[in-house]
Amino acid sequence: MIKIYNEKSIKEINELRDKGLYNAPFSVLEEMNKIEVKADTKKLEEDIKDKEEASAMAVVEIYEAIDVAKKEIQEAQSQAVIEIYESIGGLND
Repeated sequence: MIKIYNEKSIKEINELRDKGLYNAPFSVLEEMNKIEVKADTKKLEEDIKDKEEASAMAVVEIYEAIDVAKKEIQEAQSQAVIEIYESIGGLND
């Protein structure tokens, strides 16, 4: 901890602070305590969990859509191959 030496008593410093005539901290730690993070971590953790679940569901949906698209492409390619084969005289009875 860094200590700051001051000849004035804490009472006198507080009186000066109340009047707005003294704004230096007693110590670095005192200055650090002026910043307080007040957050409900449970709410943040729930939000993160919800986002992770939504992201996982989106990934699943994307893979399912890719599978459907692959099947459609394979069917279209198969049909195109059959049409080409028939156009050159194949499968004629």
